[in-house]
Amino acid sequence: GYLCQCPSGFEGVNCELNINDCEHHSCMNNGTCIDEINSYSCLCLTGFDGKICQYMTDPCVLNPCENGATCIKITNETYQCKCPIGFTGGKCHNIRSCHSECHKDFSHCVNEDICACLPNHHSNHAYCDAISDCSIPNLCRNGGTCHINDNRDGYYCQCPQDFTGLICDEKVTFKMSHV
Repeated sequence: GYLCQCPSGFEGVNCELNINDCEHHSCMNNGTCIDEINSYSCLCLTGFDGKICQYMTDPCVLNPCENGATCIKITNETYQCKCPIGFTGGKCHNIRSCHSECHKDFSHCVNEDICACLPNHHSNHAYCDAISDCSIPNLCRNGGTCHINDNRDGYYCQCPQDFTGLICDEKVTFKMSHV
């Protein structure tokens, strides 16, 4: 008989078997181990790098944002979620309260998280009450004059000629000329 002294990375009677180095080594972050001669390498998924895929190169590949938000890579380790309307929080996991709390008939959502009263209403804690008199100072903007409706259930603003809108807050951009 004879005895072969195998080079590193091989075994067997005739040194015909490549030792599977992946049996004792693994890749991180779902990387695939590739056996080589007396060595191994890792095939990393997109967004990971390094000898054993230990470094993150794009945190967005993990889909950290919720509720259909868009992930924006800031650095190899950091990201920011751009939330769709109606959601907030670092991962867009919180429902914005504004859309559900604003009283639809009297208020509207401003900047997606603040309820604001409509022009002919004023804030009364969580609610918006209709304004029925002209006692609120500067109710009509830009020099407009406040008048009580004939049936006394509201008001209207008489606007100067360069302004329009419910409270005279919209600038007139063009005028029709008569020939």
